[in-house]
Amino acid sequence: MVIFKKMLWIDFRRAFFNPIFWICSVANAVIYFAVCTAGVGRTINEFIIESNLSGDLVVLCVLGSTLPFAGVFYKDYSSKFIKMLCVRSNYIYYVASKIIIAVLSGGSSMVLSRIIIILLGYIKGYEAFVPDESLNYIFWSTYFLEDGNVIGYFGAMLLGSFLAGAFWCVLGITVSAYIPNSYVAYFIPYIVMLMEKLFNELFEFIPDEIKIGSIWVCERVTDGLIGNLIWCISTTLIYILIFSILFGYKVNRRISE
Repeated sequence: MVIFKKMLWIDFRRAFFNPIFWICSVANAVIYFAVCTAGVGRTINEFIIESNLSGDLVVLCVLGSTLPFAGVFYKDYSSKFIKMLCVRSNYIYYVASKIIIAVLSGGSSMVLSRIIIILLGYIKGYEAFVPDESLNYIFWSTYFLEDGNVIGYFGAMLLGSFLAGAFWCVLGITVSAYIPNSYVAYFIPYIVMLMEKLFNELFEFIPDEIKIGSIWVCERVTDGLIGNLIWCISTTLIYILIFSILFGYKVNRRISE
């Protein structure tokens, strides 16, 4: 367990002490804000909803989630550092550490970007919040507004952003174990997101319940706040568990080569 804690701390520093994490988070927010604020006299919630629906900018969010840490396996593998680590400890520790920090760094980058966007909205002088009942049937986060809970509303949006960012980073690090290349870790998640969007627009056969895009924007897939909360959290955890198993399997094979 001591070795595992040391691995976690090392990976934590590699992710959060990495200037790329902070640069991506700030740059993502600033570019998003600049593109999505063409109008004046708007409200912050209107802007956030528009930024959610601006699919052309999703590449910024995905890269912001993957660049700080998703390429770490390839760096360890190409430098042979992974074998030194796993010889001294169980490879399960290595896998668990990478997945945990991938979840935290990918999700945190998305949340930090969204918080900066909200702060920029206040600085620009947008009204804090004006409800829009026409959007209530689209996003489950608006359930909080029925009780006037604005903090819960924004908290739900941050949760969706965290879960999406965690998904993208874990997906990136998993794919890089099968195709050892840092660019694969960075860009494959975006390609997956793009393919999900294209297939949905062309064929409309992908259920909302399994789309990461639905989780990201807090799209309603069932009735009630609790049901939607359970759905988005449990779906993301299932994805992460699947990727963890796939990642662990390939790491073990790589070490044995």
